[in-house]
Formats: sequence, C-alpha cells, structure tokens
Amino acid sequence: MKECCFSVTNIFEHIRIQHNHFCLLFLYYWLTLLPDTEKPVIANCPSSGIVLNRYERLAGYLPILSVTDNTMVRDLVVIPRNARTTYYVEAPLTVIFTATDHAGNSASCSIPVTLRGMFHIFHYI
Repeated sequence: MKECCFSVTNIFEHIRIQHNHFCLLFLYYWLTLLPDTEKPVIANCPSSGIVLNRYERLAGYLPILSVTDNTMVRDLVVIPRNARTTYYVEAPLTVIFTATDHAGNSASCSIPVTLRGMFHIFHYI
C-alpha cells in the first residue's frame, strides 16, 4: 500500500503557508497601488557635532541611527563612504547620512565634525 505524502498536520501547515504567501502578495500589491509620499524619519540625528583629535578614527564616534518609514527603507548611505570603517579625520568635515525608501523619498542627517585645538590663521596683507 502506498503511503500518503501528507498527514493531516502537514496539510494544515501547507494551507497556512499558502495563506501567508497570499497575504504577503496581497500586501505587496496593495502597497504598490498607494503612492508613497512620506519620507523616512531619522529619529536620533544628533543636534550637536563631534569633536575629535586630528587623525583619529571616525567610526567609533558616529551614532547608530534609528531610521523608520511608512513602507520600508531601501538604503542608508553615508558620506564619506568609509566613515563607518576606516576613515581617519584630517580636517573638519560634515558626515551626511541619507535614508531613501522604495518610492525615492529621502531624509538626511548631517553631523559636523571638528578638530580639537583647531585654530584659524588669518593672513593680513
């Protein structure tokens, strides 16, 4: 006698998986019909800058940002590109994080980075 490939629990599990798959497809279809006009929200962009010593590595001082969106965040880009890894600060700069969703809406967070003991030399003619 040939055994059945589905038990009662397997059939219900199969139906549940198919149902969840349908729900995800329906949700995706519904979201594509609605125009997304809301930009992502960067909740914890620091209000003050970062002060470092010259040639200090930047990565340890950058915050971990909390980014949300009404649909989904597609990407979070940081400039300079290697700011989170191997960037050593030689001069004052501004680090810019840009979050973009799938509709192309974007929000930015700018963090000024200055150097300790930095002074400006003015030349008088």
